[in-house]
Amino acid sequence: MRSVLTIFSVLLSFLLWTSCSKSPKKTDWSLKYNTKFTEPFGFSLFKHTLPLIYPKANVQEVGINSSIFENISKVEPSVYIILAEYTEFGSVELQELNNWLLYGNDVVIISNNFGKKLGDYFGYDSTVLLSNYYHDIVDVTMNDSAKTKVKNINIQVNNFSDTGIKSNYNFSPYKYEPFGNHFSINTKDKFYKSLSSQSKIISQENKERINAIAFQVGKGNLIVVNSPIALSNFYLLQNNNINYLSDILSYTNKDIDKVYFTVGKTRESYASNWGIIWKHKGTRTALLITLFALLTYTLIHLKRKQNIIPMIEPLSNDSKSFIVTIANLYYSKRNNKNMAQKMIQHFMENVRNNYKLNTNNLDKEFKQKLALRTGNSEADTNALITQLKAIQDDTVIVDDKYLFNLYSLIQKFIKK
Repeated sequence: MRSVLTIFSVLLSFLLWTSCSKSPKKTDWSLKYNTKFTEPFGFSLFKHTLPLIYPKANVQEVGINSSIFENISKVEPSVYIILAEYTEFGSVELQELNNWLLYGNDVVIISNNFGKKLGDYFGYDSTVLLSNYYHDIVDVTMNDSAKTKVKNINIQVNNFSDTGIKSNYNFSPYKYEPFGNHFSINTKDKFYKSLSSQSKIISQENKERINAIAFQVGKGNLIVVNSPIALSNFYLLQNNNINYLSDILSYTNKDIDKVYFTVGKTRESYASNWGIIWKHKGTRTALLITLFALLTYTLIHLKRKQNIIPMIEPLSNDSKSFIVTIANLYYSKRNNKNMAQKMIQHFMENVRNNYKLNTNNLDKEFKQKLALRTGNSEADTNALITQLKAIQDDTVIVDDKYLFNLYSLIQKFIKK
């Protein structure tokens, strides 16, 4: 594996040299946590080395704030590698990280500052006690006077198989101190003995300044490294330091299917539940579509529109409505005799106005004149007058059927 990495580093160095010779330009010595930045203090070499370390796995780069701990899989064990200047996790993410490790997945965090919540997590589980480890934060940028005084840094990496074999790497600092931060062990702490049995020191400087530690949580491995600058293009191309990354990652499980990695300046935690909702692709897409639809609707309806012209209903026949109302009023009281008398009064009024007949005496002469003027037969006229007199004399029972027949008879007589 190391020979392959060495060959790769030589080829990359050659490509960098030829590209610089063809297009001479001023070297950009700025530090950028970006895998596309090929200048000395970028991390493009870090990205291209991972597929060589995990040749059988599917290596995928994700966003700096991505959280893939929820994708727990017993069938496809995975490794999640984070490289950032500052790394922080929220409470929910820490619980997901813990479950991720318990199921046999690995996590590698390479950072200058691990944040308070992540530091507290190391004392969260009884099998992981890092309360007696502390993170010494120093300025990792070298000033001009420090550049002349600093010497080569010797880093010793312990072999993962505990055979006693150790690898030594020499780093020549320039511009940025590659191992400005370190972990320290408080040997007087009461948890020291249990801690030493639960963790392994991977990498250290001068046997005192520890910069990489491995923990076993359930079936998974948690590796913390506090020297991300040491994995930049500049330092990995020094000597055989390309193998330093391979030795650090040798503590992870090699029989894996997927490798997720991310590189960025700041890995922030989700400060609210909205952030947790937003990180899911499905809900995020739904929210974006909803916002886009609302924006489109608002923009379309900003244009002034003509007011709707109200529909004007035609004038109603108030006389007819009045009659219908009165009729319904009488009908609701169910006083058939009263309604029959009103019908007779209305009929007599019609006879007096239209046919000029006196209705005070309904004798034989009246019937003959009424039949002659209306065009009805004397038999029909006599039957109608007889029925009207029976109601006036109160000699019949006026039920619904009788009232309906009376109404039909009058209407037929009038329309003749």
